Amino acid sequence: MSLSFRMLLTWAALDMFRLLALGLWIYRYRFSYSLGFGLASAYSDSWMVARRIIRPELWNLGKKRVAGLLDEPRLEIVSLGIF
Repeated sequence: MSLSFRMLLTWAALDMFRLLALGLWIYRYRFSYSLGFGLASAYSDSWMVARRIIRPELWNLGKKRVAGLLDEPRLEIVSLGIF
C-alpha cells in the first residue's frame, strides 16, 4: 500500500470522526436535533462508502487489530489508517 493511500485513509477517518463529533455535540446541546442527526447520518454514509473501497484482506486485518477492544466497527477504519 502506497504512502499516499495510507494518508488518504487516515484523513478520511479523521474527517468522519469530526463529522460525528460535531453532530453529537449539536445534538447534545440541543441547538438542532435535525442538524445533529444529519451530521451523524453523513458519518454513517461515509463509513459505508469507505468500507466498500477498502480491499477485503485489509479490512479483515483491521478487524483483527481492534478485536476485543470494542464492538464498534468505527474503530476499524482508524486502525487501517495507521498502516
